[in-house]
Amino acid sequence: MNFDFSFDRHNSESILARRLQITALIVYSIFTFIHVVGPSRLIVLHPEIGGRLTLISKVCLLVLILLSLPAVVKSKKNIFLFVVSIAILLVVKFSVRSSGAAFGGLSSLYLLFFILPIVGFPQIILADFWARLVGYLVTILFLNHWATLNVWNPATHQWKFGFGFANPNILGINSFVLFLELSVLYRFFSRFIWFGLGSTLLVIMFLSHSRTSIWSGIIFMLVWIIIGKCKLYSASWFNCFVLILPILMLLISLFFIYWYRINPHNPLVKIFDLFVSNRLSLGSKFLKEYGVKWGAAFVNNAEYNLDMGQVSLLLTNGVLATGIFLFYYGFANWNLLRLNYWEFIPAMIAFLCVSLTETSFSRINSNPFLLTFGLMMTQFNYPNQLWDLKDNWEINGNR
Repeated sequence: MNFDFSFDRHNSESILARRLQITALIVYSIFTFIHVVGPSRLIVLHPEIGGRLTLISKVCLLVLILLSLPAVVKSKKNIFLFVVSIAILLVVKFSVRSSGAAFGGLSSLYLLFFILPIVGFPQIILADFWARLVGYLVTILFLNHWATLNVWNPATHQWKFGFGFANPNILGINSFVLFLELSVLYRFFSRFIWFGLGSTLLVIMFLSHSRTSIWSGIIFMLVWIIIGKCKLYSASWFNCFVLILPILMLLISLFFIYWYRINPHNPLVKIFDLFVSNRLSLGSKFLKEYGVKWGAAFVNNAEYNLDMGQVSLLLTNGVLATGIFLFYYGFANWNLLRLNYWEFIPAMIAFLCVSLTETSFSRINSNPFLLTFGLMMTQFNYPNQLWDLKDNWEINGNR
């Protein structure tokens, strides 16, 4: 595999740019690895180790933000986007006394994607895949021997396996993310490795019995087939659809929450409630108690008590930050189609489905596809400015 790093077309020969890219890739890989092994059962049981890993993670995040500054200052547009991200963090920070851990997650969400022009696309997704896979294997093959958590499900009379992670759902979401990354990066692997590893990830995902990961994975495959067979990526209406889809998903969540208040026994409400694992009552409770505000309604850590991703984001970040985030998400979809990377669209849609039941869709350590927000930066204004791994990915080839 030929690995061609580049800053952008005008600086492809720059030694400094090359060093920035390699440094950023290494630091980002460490950052991803830590976030995969961090929620392992062994480290959760030893908070002193977890504290050190958290500190290293924060240092990596700071380094990545600093490394992204040369790309930020490239244009007024990039500077404006950076200022918007800082403003979002300040609005959320001062609207409620957020915890440091939660604010750290917001910082990575709104600042980390600026590293994209430094590392390159899809190189950064490939780097995330390898770092995530290494952390995944270390947890399953080694940390699993010291501590794990398997859960007996009395409803199905089956074990939910954790394989070294703090709970089976974490195993499920990591398997899900790796499966998505492997699928969209299929051009970088031989068919034997791609099929073998993909099948293994699917088996482990099903052993975790993580319902959200399983049905989102199924939706991913169905959406991939539909888009590919019908060639929807070339339809102008589809560009508009994926642009507004994130906001539509939020509206759907709110619609069913308010409908649940009025008539919880309605058949359609019951079906949707079953689909989101009986979370409508929690969503209704939190919205009624805290309401919708321009800023955050309560401390960010409370999102883990709600578990409806879209509504949780609205309550913990506020209307302004949530609106910008969803616009970024939709615009990333639009940019992926504009740059002929339609294979990433099923993954983006799958995570929007995850957002109905989980908050992981808006955390960059769980959803690396949020890094595609960086495609709106000036360096990616035109397809011919987009550097690639030329021998493995043809931008203008037949799809």
